[in-house]
Amino acid sequence: MKSGEGGRSEMLVLGYDPGGDGKHGVAALRVQASSRNLETEIVATAADAVAWFRSRAKKAQVLPAALGVDTLTFWELGQSGDRAPDRWLRTRYPDMKKSVVRANSLYGAMVISGVAVARRLRAIWPSLQINETHPKVLFYALKGVRPDWSGSAGEMSAWLLSRCQAECLQHKEDHMFDAVISACITAEALDQPRNFVNLAERCPDGACRESPEYPA
Repeated sequence: MKSGEGGRSEMLVLGYDPGGDGKHGVAALRVQASSRNLETEIVATAADAVAWFRSRAKKAQVLPAALGVDTLTFWELGQSGDRAPDRWLRTRYPDMKKSVVRANSLYGAMVISGVAVARRLRAIWPSLQINETHPKVLFYALKGVRPDWSGSAGEMSAWLLSRCQAECLQHKEDHMFDAVISACITAEALDQPRNFVNLAERCPDGACRESPEYPA
């Protein structure tokens, strides 16, 4: 992040949705004083995702400010590994509670590649902020409707690009959508921090039994 014209910040914010082999969604949002440029793509592996992010940072000639990612950025040690922020999300958004799974029930790229890429990017850029995004619940919280990619991909894409105030190619897959919403809302959180709450620190339901453990 560096100073842009007119006193506004210039930021590069990344988004990552680990969808498994051949379905890793990546996004890069570059915010400048007079423009917002968004790129998104599907890549084959977590290693390809890291390479893609590095290439976008090199192209922009600016250090990425943050990564929005759909993974577990911290653990809790209670029953089923259930985390206080997840309990709050299930209570606050009951229609989406099936999308907020207890940590011990998760598996695959979301919990492995997501953390691995976050750790690798933090090693490359030590100042990188990492934001866990819950893309499907995030969309519901902002739009007020359940995400239905198979039936409403065009509408979802149009809404998101309007929210991001940026243009890009039509999202080919929901993993691209998840990467883009992760990048865009993380950029909003950096620009307007008073409008956002860190649920991991607030322990929103008052039922934290243990201090969180952070893998990244």
